[in-house]
Amino acid sequence: PLQAFVENPSEVTNVDVKKLEDHRIFLWRQDKETSLSDWTIELIPINGDDPAAGDCQKPDVERIFYIHRCILANSSTYFRSLFNGQTVEQNTKTSTIRLHPRAIEAFPVFLDCIYNHEHGRMSYCREDAVALRHLAMYFG
Repeated sequence: PLQAFVENPSEVTNVDVKKLEDHRIFLWRQDKETSLSDWTIELIPINGDDPAAGDCQKPDVERIFYIHRCILANSSTYFRSLFNGQTVEQNTKTSTIRLHPRAIEAFPVFLDCIYNHEHGRMSYCREDAVALRHLAMYFG
């Protein structure tokens, strides 16, 4: 299980292993180096009713998440296909995804659900329910 989080397990110290095991549930919430993340997700809000609006200029990134491919690929057909495909994203290890602003707000809760599914812990408020359903349908 630990090897799934670490690209080169021989470089991890016992202190790192203990820290990683103690905080596995919230790994994506830590900074990139501490969490040993291997992928970045940039979320960009869809502008107005037209998802293609503003394509001529680089839109502002709303949120950035440092995640672990193995965890998302294990829980999502969208991410499994993305990580196994031959795309430009494979070179940058970054995905830029356009979502409705409300879905962007709920994305941390979505990640919590993915990272915590083995522990049966899901904590979210009623206001997140529709956005979480959208995210679950979108990412499969």
